[in-house]
Amino acid sequence: MAVVLTLGNLGMDVIGDGGPLGPQGFGWFVAALATVIGTLLIAAALRRTPERRRALATQERTNWRAVALVMLGLVAFSALIDVVGWLVMATVMFAAVATGLGNRNLTRNLTVGFVMAATIQIVFSGLLDLNLPSGLLGVGDMDQLTHLLGGFGDVLTPMNLVWITLGAFLGTAVGVLPGLGSAMAVALLLPMTFTLDPLAALILFSGVYFGGLFGDSTAGILMNTPGNSTAIATTFEGHAMARAGRAPQALATSAIGAFLGGLLATVLVVFFAPTMADLATRFGPGEYFALALFAFVAISAIVSESPSRAWPLWRSAWPWPWWAPTSPPARHASPSRSPRSSTASASW
Repeated sequence: MAVVLTLGNLGMDVIGDGGPLGPQGFGWFVAALATVIGTLLIAAALRRTPERRRALATQERTNWRAVALVMLGLVAFSALIDVVGWLVMATVMFAAVATGLGNRNLTRNLTVGFVMAATIQIVFSGLLDLNLPSGLLGVGDMDQLTHLLGGFGDVLTPMNLVWITLGAFLGTAVGVLPGLGSAMAVALLLPMTFTLDPLAALILFSGVYFGGLFGDSTAGILMNTPGNSTAIATTFEGHAMARAGRAPQALATSAIGAFLGGLLATVLVVFFAPTMADLATRFGPGEYFALALFAFVAISAIVSESPSRAWPLWRSAWPWPWWAPTSPPARHASPSRSPRSSTASASW
């Protein structure tokens, strides 16, 4: 691999200025890394004694499942990178290889793979001036990365950092109060932004909103009274931990989860919001009908063992008025039917 990369770099024709490192910079780095790793592997193999080689030969067994999973990830990456894009396929390939090599934590594999893929995308675009495939969906397009880097440059100023810190503190203080959620915190603190410029006001609002989300969970953990519906799940185990004397651990877990969740959600919105907006504009009558049909099927599957629970859900989803009669009027009932059969038909 190192020999192939070296020959490829030597035969590469570079036209014009390719950035600070040029198109050959990353290739030389990978070639040098492959040379060092290959040399160490050869030295380790030569240092093995005959007894060690025989012991390894009897102990080693090929894990065909791991080989198949790694090969599947590589083949899918090679076949779909032009269609789906580098960012998505590199994440999937890293997760498949890591899972095949023994790491069973799929969430961590996908997260690390996404961070590595996004970092490589930024390095290629910013330093090497090379665009990796963005796919038909446009995920990881160069314009998105350029706007993202420009946004970081505008936001990461001392004054804006002060505003976001102040907003997070005020949002947390309001969110701690039971019954006051993030939206209420933004509404109460709206007058503070009248004299600010638009960017500083948006930064302050962002800090207030995310601080309010964390404050909602604080009330749920300590008093079993979530400040908003988004913090209801926090009360299930957080308040139990607080009653057991582990309130600091519960609050710390909530803070770390809020930070990581907000960071991951923001990154996903940055890369996938244009694609989702484009898909939303393509929704037509057929898609709405399929969505409604899926809702009815999901309701039926969930409450199949209890029809009484299904009735309010069907009533809320069905487009006829609430005051529509649920059974035919008495004057239209057939006189030949018994009361028992009429009741059974109405229940059906």
